[in-house]
Amino acid sequence: MLPISISQIKHLNLKNLFKIIFWTIIRFIQINNKNKYQFIYILGPSGVNNHGIYIPKSVLITKNINTQTIILITKFNLLEIVKKIRHFKRFRIVDKNFFLTSEASTSMRLWYCDFTSGRDKDLYKEISEINLARLISTNINKPIAVLGTGPSYNSAKDYFIKKEIKIITCNSAVYDSDLWKINNVSLCFADPVFHFGQSEEAMKFKNEVIKKFNEKPFYIILPIEGFPIVKNNWGIDEGYLIGLKKGSQTQLKAQFGETIKLKRTSNILTEFMIPLSIMMSKHIFLGGFDGRETQEKNFWQYANNTNQDLDPHVESHPSFFNDRDMLKYYENHVKILENQISELEKKGYVFNNITESNIDFLNKRTYEK
Repeated sequence: MLPISISQIKHLNLKNLFKIIFWTIIRFIQINNKNKYQFIYILGPSGVNNHGIYIPKSVLITKNINTQTIILITKFNLLEIVKKIRHFKRFRIVDKNFFLTSEASTSMRLWYCDFTSGRDKDLYKEISEINLARLISTNINKPIAVLGTGPSYNSAKDYFIKKEIKIITCNSAVYDSDLWKINNVSLCFADPVFHFGQSEEAMKFKNEVIKKFNEKPFYIILPIEGFPIVKNNWGIDEGYLIGLKKGSQTQLKAQFGETIKLKRTSNILTEFMIPLSIMMSKHIFLGGFDGRETQEKNFWQYANNTNQDLDPHVESHPSFFNDRDMLKYYENHVKILENQISELEKKGYVFNNITESNIDFLNKRTYEK
């Protein structure tokens, strides 16, 4: 399947078409890899460790290529790649200037897809299923709150806390110290740049998650590919980690007997937060999802206490931003969200939005507080 970010590119030409094909093949190979590699060969500028890519300490950089070696392409050079074409199945693109999300998503998947045994992958999945079942069991026949980080974040947060509704939130909400003083909050994050990337801002996020978790543990929902990173590198207790595999059928069912399918949507709300919320409740409150104003150039605005600086991300992962049409991304996100909620409402789920939004169909579901 093509990476969903392909639908968000600014320009489609022969050069970009070649990059799409090359990246899609390499991506498919990495996702479906069953080998546990022991060594890294650098094809391009060296210094991978200095750039913050997550790899196990036991994996060594080598100047020789054998069957236990993965090849990291740090600068795309067609001539050099052709010279080593017989090792094609072990190519991994981590060139930050290559194309779209190729570098960031490849880097995030390295530890799980390339440096983890099949046995450990199965173990991570088993632990995640146990933790997910435990989380679901804490919210039987009660509403669930899904909290975004937009400008209306604080209004929604205060309402959910006052009503003592269990909260699923995401991303930079971890910076709000007041939220993490209560006991009924879970955190979702999944972005290869903002959360598993190599920028100073990504390191800030990592350190804040560790700090908040050590003060008071909470469930963390993330892509299964991030499980070994957060467990082994960040030092988070695996008893609170729920690694979900996108684009697959989960083994656990919701409380109401329905099996939940996690689709790749390129957005934390539609990929993880809503699917998780409907595993726990038939009544979902939404708040803090303000959407994007017409004049905005980036993704969307944040509340003051959930704000993050985009410049370090852009500097460390330029192609992630430069090759993407933000308006296309946003329009696609809104379309996916509306279809997702509409389909769930047909199955008996109720969605109430409690804060004003630039997304019209959310305003049509406004709940009078």
